[in-house]
Amino acid sequence: MARAVNVLLLVGLGLLFVLVATVVIARANRIYTRVCLELFRDSVEQSGRKREERKRLLQSIHATSTYPVYASKTIAYAGIVAIAGSLFGAAAVYYAFTALTTTRAAILAAIPPELHFVVPSGLETLGTGELFVGFVVITSAVGAGAGAALRLAGAAAVAGDDLGRAGG
Repeated sequence: MARAVNVLLLVGLGLLFVLVATVVIARANRIYTRVCLELFRDSVEQSGRKREERKRLLQSIHATSTYPVYASKTIAYAGIVAIAGSLFGAAAVYYAFTALTTTRAAILAAIPPELHFVVPSGLETLGTGELFVGFVVITSAVGAGAGAALRLAGAAAVAGDDLGRAGG
């Protein structure tokens, strides 16, 4: 089971690596843009009632990319971050259950005596309420981290597009 969870973590890291690569590597960004447009162009172009107004506004602000590119990449970013966050959340829950079901004596037997002060006492006494609160905090942190990563990835992608246009 631990191997499967480790694979989930690696897949999640791989997905986040794709996002980082699109920011750092220009060719990866072009490929990512093409894939996003191929997947989402029709739904993005057909959605919304104010297409002409949106086109005029994008032209007036001298946007470096078209609305279909921007919207397609945003949808893909959101999907990738949601999947990666879910994988990280599942791994966190697994490792939390593993840690909470392991007795303090077993943990102390597995680590050197110099590190015994790190292991908190009372792991076995946690009730359902405490576990629920702990998991709410963990999943909230994972969700907030995924949201922050999405925001940073979107901002970096826009900055990368602007830098690419200005330099080329």
